[in-house]
Amino acid sequence: MPVVKRLFGDGSKCVGCNICMMTCPMVNFGEEKLSKSKIKIIDNDPNGFRINVCNNCGICMWNCPENAISIVNKSILIDEALCTLCGVCVEVCPTKSIWITSELPIPNKCVTCGACVDNCPTGALKMTEMEIKPIYKV
Repeated sequence: MPVVKRLFGDGSKCVGCNICMMTCPMVNFGEEKLSKSKIKIIDNDPNGFRINVCNNCGICMWNCPENAISIVNKSILIDEALCTLCGVCVEVCPTKSIWITSELPIPNKCVTCGACVDNCPTGALKMTEMEIKPIYKV
């Protein structure tokens, strides 16, 4: 089974500073545009903050009808040349961590670069590696 990097967030440690949301588009797009952040901090959760980010479970990859999503260096990535914007990855994502925006040519999802983990002042984000097995939406 393939091994991937997985990002996990602990909402009980999150203080809602949004440093991760600011770091992400700077590292990935060279601009401070929160709408391009691949991680979202949701503050309307009754238990505090909820960290919404792709955990590289692979469901999008195994369900993509164009085979546009694959594992590259232990990260699940979308190939811009193969993606047809069909939206299947968005539909099957169990964490709702992939979305399509008019600002980007392909669906937006975490690429597990780790910059948000490195910059989180409270240690609310962690990166691990795990084996994943094929899962298909029924």
